Amino acid sequence: MPASHPIRHRIRKHRHAAKPDAEKRAAYWQEHHERGAHLQVISAFYQQGQRYAAQKNHAAAATAYLRAAEQGHTKAMQQLALCYTFGRGVAQDHCEARYWNERGIKNGDLICHNNFALQLLDDKGGAANPEKALSHLRIAAYRGYPLAQYNLARQYHKGKHIRQNLARAMRWYHKAAAQNVIPAHYWLGRLYSHRNYRDPQRAYYHLFAAAKSGHVQAQRYLGEYSYSGELWPRDYQEAAYWLEAAAQQGEARAQYQIARLYQQGIGVLVNYGRYLNYMHRAAAQGYRPAREALHLLP
Repeated sequence: MPASHPIRHRIRKHRHAAKPDAEKRAAYWQEHHERGAHLQVISAFYQQGQRYAAQKNHAAAATAYLRAAEQGHTKAMQQLALCYTFGRGVAQDHCEARYWNERGIKNGDLICHNNFALQLLDDKGGAANPEKALSHLRIAAYRGYPLAQYNLARQYHKGKHIRQNLARAMRWYHKAAAQNVIPAHYWLGRLYSHRNYRDPQRAYYHLFAAAKSGHVQAQRYLGEYSYSGELWPRDYQEAAYWLEAAAQQGEARAQYQIARLYQQGIGVLVNYGRYLNYMHRAAAQGYRPAREALHLLP
């Protein structure tokens, strides 16, 4: 009986070996397809939550976020934690907020790191743990999350949970301001106005950046410094502009100050009606100098 041809034998052997490999590949692609379809469903729940949130239907948004979060969607965990933190669409529950922030942290979400840290600092949803909170803030800050950079700067600035270090505070404020965190500009403006770090040019730059974005305290300080000439040359028109901007946002001290400018015609034309309007608005908020000024009127 003739021996089988060696090449044909190898071909038959290869065909038998290839069949299991083909089955494995088919199973792999089937699993890959199913996983992709599953992820699309989860993502659809999250997107649905975003649409409901945009429509101010917070209860429906929270339900959609929950369906996505329970199946591992990180951004849904982040949003669901915020829902529980602020009671949007669900009963406010800081314990649940902590739980979902921690779930998000396990998936590497920087916003969850930041928000969880704030909960630990504020003793919400469990015992306060400043050391752990600062650890989470540093993780998010070093990885570039701007609000964590700002919050870490605030901790170094206030010195409540960590030793005060204004140099480090300014470093983190600068990083946050570079990513357009408006309060970071404000605090840099204040620090550069301070005698130990005085730099009028930088103070003006950062206060102006915050003021033009609507930061009411930055508007008031920019107005006051422009009036006093303490840091840069006096400019009464600019002082009046920024004081009125702050006054229109309800800042009582600015209301009193712009009222005085309208009374005296400094930087603006004399306008007794506006003087009374702003003075009454400041007095209604309990601002004592405004009450005293109105008491002296005939």
